[in-house]
Amino acid sequence: SSGINAEYGDFEDYLDNLITKTGSPVICGDFNFHVEDPGNVAAKKFIDLCQSKGFAQHVSMATHISGGTLDLVLSLDSVSDPLPIQNIVCDPNTGTASDHFLVSFSIPFTRNCSRTRTYEEKEIRELSKINIDSFREDLFFSEINQEDYKSVDQAVQLYSDVVGKILDKHA
Repeated sequence: SSGINAEYGDFEDYLDNLITKTGSPVICGDFNFHVEDPGNVAAKKFIDLCQSKGFAQHVSMATHISGGTLDLVLSLDSVSDPLPIQNIVCDPNTGTASDHFLVSFSIPFTRNCSRTRTYEEKEIRELSKINIDSFREDLFFSEINQEDYKSVDQAVQLYSDVVGKILDKHA
């Protein structure tokens, strides 16, 4: 951890790891930093750390019954692939005994429907259900054991055809 203070080290390591991943991370929760207070040194260090890693903090209103912005929504502030956090609402009527407000927001996205899904059909044989003795008997009495082969290609083709027919019969 190269930066802020030792107590922020784990979170700094977490952010360093997160920014190496694909996708658009969003981190939300009760951070218990009064980020609304410009004189709060700990909160300033925390926000500076987040900003130094490319994260933006989106909540700008009180999230606690005593005031203060303690619950945060952080997203990677990417120029090439921005994630627009919209419609942030801090609702004090959570229906719970919590002293924190419910923070909700939306993230609009569009699904790329131009990609068509491709499907591949596969025939699956239930080989585990084959009666081995019956299968062996059919192989033993098949043309594979009764033919004089004129070439390797002929033998391979006959083997493929006969085994395919026998497998069709048994599985």
